[in-house]
Amino acid sequence: IDPRPIAHARATLDVRLAALAAGLSVETERELPYTAPDGNDGVLRPDNLITLPDGTRALFETEQAADLTLLRRIVEGVRRKAAFFQSEAARALSPAVRVLINLPRGPVWGKTVRVWERATAIVAEEQGGDLPFRLLAMPLLEFLDRPDWFEPPEEARWEPLFDPAQTSTFEPPVPSLQGKPLARRKARLPRSLRRRAPADDRRILLAYWQHLLEQGPDLAYTADRPRPDPAFFEVVGVIYAASHGPDAPVAQQAAYPYASVYLLRKYLQMHPRLRQALSKGMVRGGGSMRWNVTTILHRMQVVIETFLRYHGYRVGRAVEAVPVSPWDRTDGPRDFGVAVRIHPEVLIGEEDGVVPGREEVRAAEEALAWVLWALFAHAEEVGLRRPPFW
Repeated sequence: IDPRPIAHARATLDVRLAALAAGLSVETERELPYTAPDGNDGVLRPDNLITLPDGTRALFETEQAADLTLLRRIVEGVRRKAAFFQSEAARALSPAVRVLINLPRGPVWGKTVRVWERATAIVAEEQGGDLPFRLLAMPLLEFLDRPDWFEPPEEARWEPLFDPAQTSTFEPPVPSLQGKPLARRKARLPRSLRRRAPADDRRILLAYWQHLLEQGPDLAYTADRPRPDPAFFEVVGVIYAASHGPDAPVAQQAAYPYASVYLLRKYLQMHPRLRQALSKGMVRGGGSMRWNVTTILHRMQVVIETFLRYHGYRVGRAVEAVPVSPWDRTDGPRDFGVAVRIHPEVLIGEEDGVVPGREEVRAAEEALAWVLWALFAHAEEVGLRRPPFW
């Protein structure tokens, strides 16, 4: 006998009883009819529909351990919710769907979360790169021990099940290009070419290379993947200069960098997908990870690369941005830091054409290093989730 249906029913009942004990109205397995954007009618049946203290109604789902064998079922469930939250029926509901997983934090929890992230990324791709609702998870026992009936929910306690960085459209929004095809249909190769000798591979790749040299920008950059813009370094320069002006008096240099933190928070608010991806990267697997210097540096590197990739850059010889352990720092506070080196030509704008001097490059490196460090050191103040290792 499969014990999962019984365990699911018990978990759903536990959440219902917790809501009733808090004096809240709850409807279990209530059918919610809706009309999807394509005109088809559907029915959503959440495990519990609870009216929160502020009057908002919210969906509470109970789930168990998941692996890739359940991916299709999870994808279908996320698709139904995506259709529902684009209908009129969802207007009166909280856009945050709470998923209570009957697992403690640990390796199985991490595996289950990754399966859900894969499912939500698949549906987000179908929806143009984003979801019309939020999917947040918490271990069931943690919730029952201290229920969260707030709207919006307490961010620090919930783990998002959607990671925008796993979608192909994880880039800043840009206007669509007119008159240019953004993607080409892949042509099927003749059967005779499906197995080739290395010499044939070399000729074909040389032809592709020549095509790339001729069509370079049109192939490399699209509306979803814009080219990197050196103005990005001016943005981080403005954020940094707000509290770290080179001519600021000593008293101001010693003060807490309120202005820079404020501008960084506002910048991340302007880019919600970036903020969501950074928060996800901060806490991924935090409940089961054994933190040490190596794992902390690796996690910081992942978050740094997420931030740069969103703006069209990658970590390499041209833009080197790496975390630094306390033992490697020769100045500043003895905590984890970020070291940045930028090739001068990276800062050249299309309309400029002048290679910046060493002082200008140093200023850009210093600004970017501080912004990347602030993502960790001031995480909660700039709207991110606090990294468990900081």
